Amino acid sequence: MLYKRVLVLPFVVLTCFLSFSQGSQSSIDQTLNFAKLVEWPSYQEAFKVHVITRNSDIKLAFQSLEKTDKLKGKAIDVSTTTYAVVPKNVNLIFISKQYNAAIPAILGRFGDKPILLVTEAYGEQQNVMFNIVPSADSFEYNPANISLQGLKLSGDPKSLGGREISLIDLYQKVRDSIRSVQLEAPSQEQMVDSLNINMAVARRLIRFQL
Repeated sequence: MLYKRVLVLPFVVLTCFLSFSQGSQSSIDQTLNFAKLVEWPSYQEAFKVHVITRNSDIKLAFQSLEKTDKLKGKAIDVSTTTYAVVPKNVNLIFISKQYNAAIPAILGRFGDKPILLVTEAYGEQQNVMFNIVPSADSFEYNPANISLQGLKLSGDPKSLGGREISLIDLYQKVRDSIRSVQLEAPSQEQMVDSLNINMAVARRLIRFQL
C-alpha cells in the first residue's frame, strides 16, 4: 500500500506540472496569433513584446519565441517584469491575471501609441483588446479598443474561435451595474438613518450624564 502511494504522488505532481505548462504554452500561442491578426504600422527591426507576470513558465515560454518564431519576417524581442510598466517602443503587452487590477492604469500610459494589450481572464470588457478566457478555452476581443490604439485587424479573430465584444454587451454591463447600485441605495439609506438615530441617542445619553 505504501509502495503504491509513493508511485502515485510523483505521477500526480507530474500531471499537474504538464497541465500547467500546456496552459502557459496555449496563452503564448494565442498571443502570437493575435499579433498576426493585426496590421502593424512600420516598426523597428524587432517586434517588441513585454510580459508582466510572476509565472516562471509563462516567462520561459515567451522568451523561447526569441529563438523559435518571427512575426511577419521580424525577430521577436521579449522583455519581462513582475511589476506594471509600459516600456518604450513596445508593440504588444501581455498581462497575467494576477495583475488585472493594474490594467486601467497601464492603459492610461498607452496614450495613442499603437500598442496591443493581451489580457487573461479579465472581466472588464470595456478595457479589453484581446482577452484569453482559460475557463472556456477561448478568447474575446474588442475591435473598437484595438482601433482606438491606431491598429487595424487584417484577419478575422472569429476564424480562430474568438467572440467579439459588442456594444450591446457593454451596454448590458453598464445597465446591470446601475441597477445594482439602485438596489443597494435603499439599504444604504437605511444604514445612514440607523446611524443618525444612534448618534442622536448617544448625544442624549451624554447630555443626561452631564
